[in-house]
Amino acid sequence: MHRPVASRLKQPIYRLVFGILFLAAPQLHVDPLQAEETKNGYKASFTGLPLVGILEASATFNCSSDSAATTGYHREIGKAEVSLESNTVKNQPAAAKYKITMEGRYAFVTDQALDRRDRFQITTRSPNGIVLVRNRGSDGVSIMTIDPLNGSFVLADSVVHTLSNRTNVWVGRCTSEPV
Repeated sequence: MHRPVASRLKQPIYRLVFGILFLAAPQLHVDPLQAEETKNGYKASFTGLPLVGILEASATFNCSSDSAATTGYHREIGKAEVSLESNTVKNQPAAAKYKITMEGRYAFVTDQALDRRDRFQITTRSPNGIVLVRNRGSDGVSIMTIDPLNGSFVLADSVVHTLSNRTNVWVGRCTSEPV
């Protein structure tokens, strides 16, 4: 049974974004050249290494992604009509690289390409997974999920402004070694 829209909107924003991620997930894959086509998109194998020390009180590690997808509503300047656009994972010309330092309740994520450091709240930190959330107010929310067992990560960045309401999703791997 579906709950009324009003009660769904009272949920924390990261739950709404996770819903978007689950809708986009069938389209995501890691390596288009080694992916097999499925009914809903692509499926590719992923092999990674455990992240050593990631559950310690203070931990630093690196993540990189050369694959991204996007979905959302777009409007052209000066036009009233809005269109829904979605793109499956595409290999990017340059990998996005992040240095992540976890200290207490917070993780400091440095986007090395933009030379920008953002503070995320650590909402989950267990052997089963790590969830980092950054609420940017009216600009949207960013959620990073990391699997300590194989180093895989997903970064979802939702944004809403005059010309779009969209979510970008990056998939990649984390390592205890420098990237």
